[in-house]
Amino acid sequence: MKRVQIADIIPPILHKAAMSETLYNSHFHILLQEPHENKGMLIGIDKYEARPMAMVIKDLNYDRREIYQLFAQLLKQTDMRMDGVYIVGSTSGGPLETKIKLRKSRETFELFCRPSDGITLALHTQSPIYILNEMLDLFGFNLPYKYKDVDAPQNGINALVGQLEKVIQAYETELANMSQKAGKISVQAYAEASQKVMEYVFNKKG
Repeated sequence: MKRVQIADIIPPILHKAAMSETLYNSHFHILLQEPHENKGMLIGIDKYEARPMAMVIKDLNYDRREIYQLFAQLLKQTDMRMDGVYIVGSTSGGPLETKIKLRKSRETFELFCRPSDGITLALHTQSPIYILNEMLDLFGFNLPYKYKDVDAPQNGINALVGQLEKVIQAYETELANMSQKAGKISVQAYAEASQKVMEYVFNKKG
């Protein structure tokens, strides 16, 4: 096993010819970096997986981080700790598998999950990330020597976080406006809304 780190999250700039426009615009990649041999490997993820990962890396609040916070609290409450996240799978090009290895005293446990969830959880709990040697050898690539021991500026992560912060700000503004409008809704309007719900759920008018 080789220990790797997240160099950056790459926005939709790869494999455009092979995808529909919708899929292309939501397709990101994680660049894993193995620093000792100076190797890299890409793992494809969608934007909904990329967003919480970027926010965890920058340690910023985001509602989709809450599930990872919950898992970390569960580990703490049960006196368990993460030994690490292990990216494994078929070297023939099959789907990636990720194992979370947990430890409680002398007992060990393994949970399987999506690569993005395992990596994000490892980042959240500051646990190591490993990848199978054979996978890195087969699917990885040598990084240019001039980038060895150079910290990536995380352009992709920073851009994604910037976009998310704008979305979050706009959403919070909309919620505030909605709250003000909701305070002006009459009892009669709420009753009418309840009636519409019943009609929709039961396919008939009351």
